[in-house]
Amino acid sequence: MAWKKVSLTFWGKNILNKQYYSEFVPGSTFGGSDDFGWRGQPATYGTTVTVKF
Repeated sequence: MAWKKVSLTFWGKNILNKQYYSEFVPGSTFGGSDDFGWRGQPATYGTTVTVKF
């Protein structure tokens, strides 16, 4: 096996595990008083192995 055809990648998203909102809608938009918010994804880590034939 030729190692030039194999790659190994380590990756992370939101590695500091910061709390944030991916979307936020004030309640006044719909005539109410409750706000709507969707939290962002927590920290994730992984590896990817790619083999080219």
